[in-house]
Amino acid sequence: MRVALIYPQFYPEEHWSTIAAQERNLGVFPPLSLAYVASTLEACGHQVQLMDIAASGLSFPSVAKRIKQFDPGLLGFTVTTPLFHQNVSWIKKIKQEVDLPVIVGGVHVGLYPKETMLHRDIDFAMIGDAEAGLPEFMAALERGGGFERIPGLCFKRNAEVIINERQSKCVALDGIPFPARHLLPNERYYSIVSQRKNFTVMITSRGCAFECIFCDQGRRKPMLRSAANVIAEIEECYHRFHVREIDFFDPSFTIDKQRVMEICRQIRSRNMDISWSLRTRIDTVDAELLEEMSRAGCIRIMYGIESAVPAILKSLKKYTDINRIQEIIRLTTSKGIEAFGFFTIGNPGDTRQTIRQTIRFARRSALLHAQFTRLTAFPGTELYQRYLDQYAVDYWRQYVVNEIVKNPLPLVDTCIGVQEANSLIRSAYVSFYLYPWRIIKILCKIRSFRQFRKSVIAFFDMLFSKSKQVYQA
Repeated sequence: MRVALIYPQFYPEEHWSTIAAQERNLGVFPPLSLAYVASTLEACGHQVQLMDIAASGLSFPSVAKRIKQFDPGLLGFTVTTPLFHQNVSWIKKIKQEVDLPVIVGGVHVGLYPKETMLHRDIDFAMIGDAEAGLPEFMAALERGGGFERIPGLCFKRNAEVIINERQSKCVALDGIPFPARHLLPNERYYSIVSQRKNFTVMITSRGCAFECIFCDQGRRKPMLRSAANVIAEIEECYHRFHVREIDFFDPSFTIDKQRVMEICRQIRSRNMDISWSLRTRIDTVDAELLEEMSRAGCIRIMYGIESAVPAILKSLKKYTDINRIQEIIRLTTSKGIEAFGFFTIGNPGDTRQTIRQTIRFARRSALLHAQFTRLTAFPGTELYQRYLDQYAVDYWRQYVVNEIVKNPLPLVDTCIGVQEANSLIRSAYVSFYLYPWRIIKILCKIRSFRQFRKSVIAFFDMLFSKSKQVYQA
């Protein structure tokens, strides 16, 4: 069967954790979730069309035309809760052009399966990993029935929504085909801090061993791909798709030190001229690991710092010592690796004073880059359960059912309001980046006019957007 997978163009909304100026400038990243779906389908013998509308800049008429020319029997989308209605809007428009069944997947489906299926343009939904249930579903679709036997599948029988028992089996990560990058415009991807092309992202694990209250990754036991499997994908990216920079999107890439050490050794032994960055926690790195990663081409580590106030970190269930944070940032930069910090504004217990303390810490630190976001209570997190306990209204459930519900969620257990948090975020960016030594270092690292242009545009977009109040740190 032919299957068309569509990744739409998305636009910032009020309930996003990033403000609009941030979202416009973060970059364009490959839709790995759909690329994994595509490779799973191809492994089962199906033909796949994958359209990344955001990266390709396709108009809706062009999208409709390409789908008609491909002549699929099924349309597929990945959906997230905050972007749900933007996805539904695209689904409606496409189904007006081509009357085809639609299947959706993603973590969102497991959170709100019934509410998702209430939308008439969605015919099927898959709870859990697509690799586990998708092959069975495709076989049933080709047979014309038997959907009730597929674990995790949601479907409609006349007007009734059927939600099958969830999948119990775990998929071995090393057995999953690599993302179908041959279906993507790899030359178009970049991040605001990427330096080389082609650029891509990679995921080497699922789940997380930690229990931060704002993240849903900790709900599932961590599973790691082997070093050999990761290296095989890096080699495919390097030789087949001419990738020269990779961003590892794992929440804690360095959770298994020996695995990372082996990945580094294998990169060096293969003489691959590749730069890479990663996301991790301060408490999962040391001097030996930093040295090995630097020698293997690691150019940037993005640390989840969140706050510079111990009491706030404790409220987030992040028990990192502030002195340790400073030590690891200095150690990282001493190894020739850029240190990038993630900070959240509007945490439980946050006040204007604690937020200014965090901004001041970030500004005076050795971090070269930072990202500040509003702490939003997303579904499936402990933070959202606290919100439910406090307000007794399931905001996200109502939102999925009814698009009219668009007001941003109030922040949890803080005197800071949403608009003030947004203003503080803008102030944090201006305070952080208008620091002479940081400006000089960033300029020295710029390798092309394209990179210089996107950096300047991003800064001035943030500087001249609304709520320009700046707090001195």
